Amino acid sequence: MMRLVSLFAALPVVALTGALFSPPADAVTSVSDDGRLEVVEDAATPSRLLYGRAAVPLPATPDWEADSTRAIGGMRFGDFNGDDLLDLALGCYQQTGFPPVNEFWNLIHFNTGSELETDASWTAAVERHTGDCQVGDVNHDGYDDVYFANGGNSMQP
Repeated sequence: MMRLVSLFAALPVVALTGALFSPPADAVTSVSDDGRLEVVEDAATPSRLLYGRAAVPLPATPDWEADSTRAIGGMRFGDFNGDDLLDLALGCYQQTGFPPVNEFWNLIHFNTGSELETDASWTAAVERHTGDCQVGDVNHDGYDDVYFANGGNSMQP
């Protein structure tokens, strides 16, 4: 079960810098059940996932890649559909640099049990410039709630 509400928050997003990195702990999580941590790369390229490995440095080629290019303002893992698997929420923004990224719907990629799906299962109904997203059980019902912090004059439930 998934609930969406909006809230303003200011936490850092993570970007991989080459093969060695030191992201904040909330940007690293386990999606698969292999016992290793996975990392999501935040860049104005397709969203990417590097699966954890015993060897360091991590490879330059991602293990998973989303279906399209997005500018990511916030990303969080949580169980948004109640299947006890970690899914990925992406808060996207309009990027006017070169090349411009003109599609900025917020997305959720559900976990299939072995990896995250390539095409997002949930896409926001409208585009909103999102600077961050957070996950928590705000209403204490036992389900992860995801919040997108949108700029401009709107909030996205």
